[in-house]
Amino acid sequence: MSWLQRVSQKVVRRFLDASQSSPDAEGPPMLIENPTEEILDAIARNRDLKIYGAAGGAGVIARDALKSMARKSGDIRYEENFFFSTRRYPKAATNALPLPSHIPAGSYLFFATPVGVSGETQGFPTGFEMTTNETNSDTANSTPQGKGYKIWQEGVAFNMEALSEDIEQILDSGALAYQVQGAQFTLRKGPLRGWPGGEGVSGFTSTQGQESAHNGIADPRAMRTLKFARVIKPLQNFNYVHEVGRGIRASDGSDWELSAFTLCSVMLWGHQLDAVPG
Repeated sequence: MSWLQRVSQKVVRRFLDASQSSPDAEGPPMLIENPTEEILDAIARNRDLKIYGAAGGAGVIARDALKSMARKSGDIRYEENFFFSTRRYPKAATNALPLPSHIPAGSYLFFATPVGVSGETQGFPTGFEMTTNETNSDTANSTPQGKGYKIWQEGVAFNMEALSEDIEQILDSGALAYQVQGAQFTLRKGPLRGWPGGEGVSGFTSTQGQESAHNGIADPRAMRTLKFARVIKPLQNFNYVHEVGRGIRASDGSDWELSAFTLCSVMLWGHQLDAVPG
C-alpha cells in the first residue's frame, strides 16, 4: 500500500483546492498516482497515458501534453559507458626516467585532472594536455551539474605496450581506495592486484607484438562486478586513490624501479545519466 492510499481522499481534495495555481499557470495542480517509470515510458514511446488522480477519477494525458511536461522538467538521458582516468608511472617532468624509487610512498589520485587540462599532477610531463584518450572526466574530482553515474563494474588497466614486469610492480606497490567529500568517508578496497582490468594483450607471440601482462582475462567482461551499484551524484566530490604505503618492496626492501613509463587507468563501467535541458 502506498502512502497516498493511507491518506483520506477528502484530505487530498482539500489540499488541492487550497493549492490554487498562479495566474500564469496552465491549470490547477495535479497529484498523480501513476509510477514515474510508467510516465517516462509513455513519453519515450510517444503514446497517450491514462492517469489516475490521487483524489479519485482518471483521465488521459495526450502525448503532446506529456512532451510538454517533459520539456518543462527536462529529460534524463541514460547511457551505458566507461568513466575512466589515467595516470603515468613514474611521475616525471620530462620523458626521461628519474632516479628510483619510481613509485615513492604517497597517494596517487585518479579523476583529479579533466579533459583539456595539464596532466602534470597525473604523472605526465610538463605541458602534456589530457585528452579523451586519458580520461573522460569533465571536472576535477567531481561530476558536473546535470551528470551522474551508477557504477556496476570497477577495474584497473594498463596501456597495451606496457611490459609485464612494470605492470607487476605497479600492482604490487599499493592498494585502491574510494573517497567521498574530501576523504570524510574512505572505503579501502584492498591491493591493486585484486582489481581485474579486463583489458590487455594476451600471450607473447610475435604476431601480437610486445610482451605484455594484464591483471585478469583480456576481456571487458572480466572486470569486478558490484552487487550494490556505486552512485556518483552530480557535483559530488570523490576520489579513487592508489595508496602506496612504502616506496620499497615488502618482500626484500628493494626500490620499485620501472623499465619504462607505464600508463595505469581506473576503469569504471555503468550507467551515465545526463540531464537534457528542457
